[in-house]
Amino acid sequence: MTQHVSPVAVAILVMGAIALAIAMPRAVSADSHVPDELVAAMDQWIADQGEESAGPCAETDIDTDIGLWCWEVESATETRAVVGFGPTFSEFTDRVTFELVDGMWTVTDEEGIPPVGDPPPTGSGLVASSGPGMTAMLLAAGAALMLAGAAGFAAARNRD
Repeated sequence: MTQHVSPVAVAILVMGAIALAIAMPRAVSADSHVPDELVAAMDQWIADQGEESAGPCAETDIDTDIGLWCWEVESATETRAVVGFGPTFSEFTDRVTFELVDGMWTVTDEEGIPPVGDPPPTGSGLVASSGPGMTAMLLAAGAALMLAGAAGFAAARNRD
């Protein structure tokens, strides 16, 4: 007996997997694999900008960290890290490259990140942004798409 796989079911499964991958947390917290010396260098960079550090963006608290700056490691190796910086609960304004030079994490490149534009108002005086709500929505959409794809596979299998 030949098994036929529905292209629609495959497409739905792939879209679900993509949504789940997008929703997975990207931030690296200070207590995971980020060396303490790099954390200190990132916090120092924020202080050099005249701002106060809240630490990793993924660990900020809306009740206590408004007005502070946070960081997110975008990519890292043993000797190089690219880090996004900006005000908590906002878009990053700077991307900084740190490299391990003579045992010290040193800034080797800095670039400002231009604003994308004003997002549409949400009606409550806040602006729309990605965050926990967007992550939850992507997780739910990914799971729903995965279930729909699996149902499509099951239906195709039952037809044969």
